Amino acid sequence: MVHRFLNAANAHQRFFSTLKSSAREVDLNSRTELKSVINALTRMTPEEMHKKMRDMMGLTDNDMKALAPLPDENDPGIFEHEPRPDDDVRTHVQVGDSQCLLTGYLKRRLEHIPGFPRPVKETGGTYRISSTLHRGIGMFAARRFKTGDLITDERPLMVFPMGPPTDLNVITSITTTTDEKRNNLLNCYSQEMMGSIFERMSEENQETFMRLHNGRLQNGPLLGVARTNGYGLEDALKDETEIADLLSMMSSNIGSLKSES
Repeated sequence: MVHRFLNAANAHQRFFSTLKSSAREVDLNSRTELKSVINALTRMTPEEMHKKMRDMMGLTDNDMKALAPLPDENDPGIFEHEPRPDDDVRTHVQVGDSQCLLTGYLKRRLEHIPGFPRPVKETGGTYRISSTLHRGIGMFAARRFKTGDLITDERPLMVFPMGPPTDLNVITSITTTTDEKRNNLLNCYSQEMMGSIFERMSEENQETFMRLHNGRLQNGPLLGVARTNGYGLEDALKDETEIADLLSMMSSNIGSLKSES
């Protein structure tokens, strides 16, 4: 929860930097206050930060217990990471019907999880996809659920990194050119990366992928579809090399829902 607060604050700062000078002047006080809050939070211990968040949101002890993660018997524990030459080298991995492009570091971290990859659990008949009156299509419960019930367990079509290039030639090119050419180079690089994943997918999954909506035509046919329908993975799976976050290209049902929203 604290990480989400800090991420939101940092996102606000990035947005603020894009404003015109007149808009910056109007919001100067709020920006100063926000920066002061962020600086104060970064100096706090975890215990102090939790107490601050509790006070700010008026949370009780029971609220904090409800927010605490449940113990997981399959938790592999702390992953002891020793730097290796292939930490930043991206590798194609197939897990079931999912195609993944991961760094060497993250691949080893996933292999550290006992029983990975686990079989997908059958959850047939838990929901249906139907049209709504005014909001496109939606997901509807097909039976009653209680808190904690598993609604769906599906493999994503693909998992890929969203971050700066690791190819030395590309890095050299984008640092020695104009903004317009840099954007074109990055777009071409991303399309090639997505193409390397797409060509490894089954024909059925390729057709499913291309049927999804592309709301980012400027990113091309592959990256545009992926960015329209993908979900960023949580910090728990963030690559420790800090060069990339991961984006999960959801299955056809969930992806279709996001396309319509």
